[in-house]
Amino acid sequence: MNYQALYNGLIESRKARPAPAGYAETHHILPRALGGGDEPENLIVLAAKEHFTAHRLLAKIHGGPMVYAVQKMWKQMEANGVKITNRVYETLRKELAEIRSVAKKAAWADPEHREKVLAAMKAAHADPDSVFNSDEYRKKRGAESKARWADPEHRKKVCAAKKAAWADPYSGYNSDERNKKNSEAKKAAWADPERREKMLAAIKAAKAGPEARQKQRATRRDKAKYIFQHSAHGRVVATQHDLRMTYALNHGSLSRLVHGRLKTCNGWRFLGPEFGKGKGADHGRILSIEVDKELQVFSMDEACQALKVSRPTLLKLIKSGKLYALKPGRSWIVPRESIKAFLERK
Repeated sequence: MNYQALYNGLIESRKARPAPAGYAETHHILPRALGGGDEPENLIVLAAKEHFTAHRLLAKIHGGPMVYAVQKMWKQMEANGVKITNRVYETLRKELAEIRSVAKKAAWADPEHREKVLAAMKAAHADPDSVFNSDEYRKKRGAESKARWADPEHRKKVCAAKKAAWADPYSGYNSDERNKKNSEAKKAAWADPERREKMLAAIKAAKAGPEARQKQRATRRDKAKYIFQHSAHGRVVATQHDLRMTYALNHGSLSRLVHGRLKTCNGWRFLGPEFGKGKGADHGRILSIEVDKELQVFSMDEACQALKVSRPTLLKLIKSGKLYALKPGRSWIVPRESIKAFLERK
């Protein structure tokens, strides 16, 4: 749309008509912000509505200071009880936000201006009587930060930006100077007894909460999968936690079943760990194992014959985790699947 033609038409139309009756305002045809003066040929009397429309058109044409002029006019109109439409208000606010953003970015790009602002902020934060050091201000900023961080979209955006910055080898996050500065700041903070006590108290309070305890239990939870047999449910491969939650079993009874202190638990029998899982001998703390035709195991001598190695070599393979084995009692037993997997890897 040709806003300049609309503006010229508005001015020429008003010149061709007599001055408006009642309340009227004087308008600069070429605004003073753009080099216009107070000469009579540059002045025209417009009705209030025409004056606002003229400045809206000038804001569309020139932007910048003309948008601020419209903002000032609408505040005066609101003070006099005159309301502007929501569409005009929304458009003006968007234009103002964009202009201010561009202006602030341009100002911040100036190193001299940036140093001046940072110096002023440091001085304000260093002043104990400053509003920045008041408990009310800190509480308010803390609440605002928590509210922003509670927004999943904002949190995702911030995390993505930080990951991108850390991934960039040329960013300030990966500079030796920044790492050294952060390390020194942390050491200085930890050297302060009052700060250290405060941090330790916060850590203890966080660990004492129900959510933290639940998280710790989930971290310590045995994630190894075992094979269980039931007369009604058949053979099930699951972790202790999953089996307990699915079939409503008692935690202590199931643990005693897995460690060989019980033979059955609510009709369940323990057959052993899932073959090919775990970390070698780390799962060798099983005290008993139910051996059937589907879970064939070798003794140490049989395993030595199958692998054609000596007994000390076999023990080294087991303890290094290269060969999966169980120790239900005093001697090791090696599942057939474990030997098969070892031979395939060789």
